[in-house]
Amino acid sequence: MIAFATVIAAALLANAPPAQHVILVAAEPVSAAEHVARGVDFFKQRDWDKALADFDAAVALDARNYTAAVRRAQIYLIKRDIDRAIAEFDRAIAIDDKNSEAFRFRGNAWQMKNENEKAMADLDHAIALNPDDWIAYNLRAHQWWRQRNKENARKDFERAVEINPKFSDAIVQIGLIHLMDGDKDRAIDDFTRAIEANPGNAFAYSKRADTWMQLGMTEDHIDRALADAEAAARLQPADSSKQMVVNSLRQTKQNWPQIQRDMQARLPAPK
Repeated sequence: MIAFATVIAAALLANAPPAQHVILVAAEPVSAAEHVARGVDFFKQRDWDKALADFDAAVALDARNYTAAVRRAQIYLIKRDIDRAIAEFDRAIAIDDKNSEAFRFRGNAWQMKNENEKAMADLDHAIALNPDDWIAYNLRAHQWWRQRNKENARKDFERAVEINPKFSDAIVQIGLIHLMDGDKDRAIDDFTRAIEANPGNAFAYSKRADTWMQLGMTEDHIDRALADAEAAARLQPADSSKQMVVNSLRQTKQNWPQIQRDMQARLPAPK
């Protein structure tokens, strides 16, 4: 499964407010709304410190500003200040307990503390408030996985993708579950769908490369695996492990004639 740190960052950034907020940004904010708008702009640029300063200013001007509270809590979560994040999500929920967002992210914070029952309760509540909250379904799928409930994890990943067909990471997770079940062909299909949804998903290319080789040692599978491994390495050039896979597959391709002869030699002699 994808590491929780990745899931958290993706979920937080995927839920950043829409781009039209940028037009509200004031050069020198005065009101809470202006500080929130500029904070959102910094948030989308991943400039967490500047965003936090604006959300702090907004809260000082309007203690009941929900957006400032929930975004500030998200930044605490990103910075791994988990207890402070939970306290701020509590405050956001006290301001608006009908919004799924704070419940969803507080559930994510409980996951980071390994508070599984609290995490599940918050994620269940987030989905009850908003049945189309694909981020909450994704987080709950990971929670089911922690609890070794593979079937419910698969259902929640599939629901997340149903709501957001471009959610490549969840499609990869479905592929990994099919791979665990021994259904390599379906896993290949899933990894292909994930790549189509997001051609920049290096992990999907890597897993498809692995799966091609698991399908059996043939020249076609080697070529397909090598193409996928090269794509993953191009997408993440700083990851030396990906280049190692490429080098290994290139060596296998180079040695393929000898590998074929060796495989043929191991076959039982005809009677």
